Amino acid sequence: MSLSILILTLNEEANLPDCLQSVKWSDDIVVLDSFSSDQTVKIAEEMGARVIQRRFDNWSAHQNWALAHIPFKYPWVFYLDADERMTEELKDELLAIAQDSSRLPVAYYCGHKNMFMGRWIRHAFPPRTIMRFMRPSSVRFEREVHPVPVIDGPHGYLRGMLLHYNFSKGISEWIDKHNRYSQMEAHEGMKLIHQSSDGQPGLFDADPALRRRALKNLSFRLPWRPILKFMYLYVWQRGWLDGKAGFAYCVLQSFYEYMIVLKMRELERRAQGVTEVTAIASIKPVASVQSPKTIFINRYFFPDHSATSQLLSDLTFDLAARGQDIHVITGGQLYTDPKASLLSEEVICGVKVHRVRTSRFGRARLWGRMLDYVTFYLGATWRLLRLIKPGDVVVAKTDPPMMSVCAAWAARIRKGILINWVQDLFPEVATSLEVPGIRFVAPILKRLRNDSLRQGHATVVLGALMAQRLRDENIPSDRITVIENWADGDVIQPVSRQDNPLLHEWRLEGKFVLGYSGNMGHVHEFKTMIDAAERLKDVTEIAFVFIGAGIARHWLETEVADRGLRNVQFQPYQPDDRLRWSLAVPDVHFVSLRPTLEGLIVPSKFYGIAAAGRPVIHIGDPDGEIACILEREQCGWSFCIGEVGPLTQRILHLFQRRNEVVEAGQRARRAFDRYYSRTQALNTWRALLDSVGGPVLVASSEEKKIPQKSPVAAGKD
Repeated sequence: MSLSILILTLNEEANLPDCLQSVKWSDDIVVLDSFSSDQTVKIAEEMGARVIQRRFDNWSAHQNWALAHIPFKYPWVFYLDADERMTEELKDELLAIAQDSSRLPVAYYCGHKNMFMGRWIRHAFPPRTIMRFMRPSSVRFEREVHPVPVIDGPHGYLRGMLLHYNFSKGISEWIDKHNRYSQMEAHEGMKLIHQSSDGQPGLFDADPALRRRALKNLSFRLPWRPILKFMYLYVWQRGWLDGKAGFAYCVLQSFYEYMIVLKMRELERRAQGVTEVTAIASIKPVASVQSPKTIFINRYFFPDHSATSQLLSDLTFDLAARGQDIHVITGGQLYTDPKASLLSEEVICGVKVHRVRTSRFGRARLWGRMLDYVTFYLGATWRLLRLIKPGDVVVAKTDPPMMSVCAAWAARIRKGILINWVQDLFPEVATSLEVPGIRFVAPILKRLRNDSLRQGHATVVLGALMAQRLRDENIPSDRITVIENWADGDVIQPVSRQDNPLLHEWRLEGKFVLGYSGNMGHVHEFKTMIDAAERLKDVTEIAFVFIGAGIARHWLETEVADRGLRNVQFQPYQPDDRLRWSLAVPDVHFVSLRPTLEGLIVPSKFYGIAAAGRPVIHIGDPDGEIACILEREQCGWSFCIGEVGPLTQRILHLFQRRNEVVEAGQRARRAFDRYYSRTQALNTWRALLDSVGGPVLVASSEEKKIPQKSPVAAGKD
């Protein structure tokens, strides 16, 4: 197995050819370009690289976006800057690791040989290690400049080193670049100075990367930093052994440190209300214009893999990347792990995440789930009351159910603007599933729910049937907006069978695969699928695979074991970097929904399936939302629950006529591109949020007589 290469560029026509030449042995080179104005893109394409473009915001957000959204061909990715060169020794080491699945580390640090004035700066700029080789799903980055990795798993160190030509464009370009870096470093320094030291890495940590981070944090608090930096590099690190090049490099680094010091002083003066103008003349403060923030509420958020979490992550990351002030109030659990303990406060891709503490009983038992709901209601409402300001927009999702009631109350008290994002209609869902005791309280819950929806500036629903349900509840039509759920069509794309490594890994090569991918809950119907699998158990070329988790998975596994079905297998939820492959494993996907739930829920898994270019077999109401789409677009087939015979015959027909499956899959992808792409959905969401409100006038800090404080730093637990 080979590995993927990621190169970040902005106007790198001078460096890119040599960089690409050094990694030409890889058949998956991705250039993430920040809309270069020179020949960078043309060079990359001519040399066989894939080019993806994204506006640069800051280093950690840019790198996190790349790892989360780029469809790499291989599980392992090596990240290069355009001014770096791969060596043969390093290449051989990387390929050996990629081919050895028994190794435990999920990321590796790599050393640099830094070149300046025609020589290796061995002492003043020693070959420090930087995390460059990784499994994308196990790594994220923090800090706006010189980002540090947060690794979910063990890590290792490579023997081979990169060649780094940091001054390849000349001294002037280096100064321009570090002028930009110094501004970001100044902001990071101000955060560190005003935050608690709890949870920060120590100077004597066993991990050298954490020791280096601790030393960096300490340096922001030291006096005479530029001089100390020069003495450290030139004397302590013996930079004088590098000759004139070493002396010049140490001076430049001291100059960079001095720029950071000056900019931190400037930020401190601004925080105190002192500017060059106010220092000269006293001017009466006037009201300032403050843009409202947007606050989303949902029980799950990134890095959780559940559908509501992924949709919310897509939307909030997009809004934050466009400069909006985005907050998410969420829980500290994962959908598949109620015992997980995520950071209570952190910033992910520009989104400020506030996680509230709740009980941790999980979804296995109803009483435990109810306690989890209640504790989330209390924690999220309290956090919302503290966070919201007049004119802020609150977007309440429906996990947990009835969250709109709490959000409406808080928004009314704090003069916020409420938008309801309805993924399902409660208590109708619980009534349809005959949850014990729900019928006695359903009328009261429905009245409270409807009151909160009427208070909202807008209510976003997932389809026409759901919209009609709310109109029947006297929710004003002009406040109902249909925005279908979506998938990322740039990440999830049709993958041919020969290019899908999971078929080999899951021993499905040469088989016609029927699949189900996603949550396995009470709202879905699985008996019809299992009955069909039992009828086809003697056709060895047909296999069934269930990917995901949920409360119904235990029933499924028990049924398969009791019936002795060897043509059925189960796989867990797949990480983001394997999703495009897992969705392409089935030749045909199942989507199911109990008929009584039509208009109450819309299965969002359909959009990812369509993006993968796969057709759908729908089991449920033939007049339901998904069934109508399949008929309109001719990209699937619908069956009622219990129609095992016709379903089995259809599967055998498709097994014998694969071309019909391929053509239906192509129609599914075309329908996705027309109606259900991530870009279209996010554009609609941005238009809705832009229509809500504008900037809000607030008094200056002097008028309010309240001193301004620095924000809480990202990542505080």
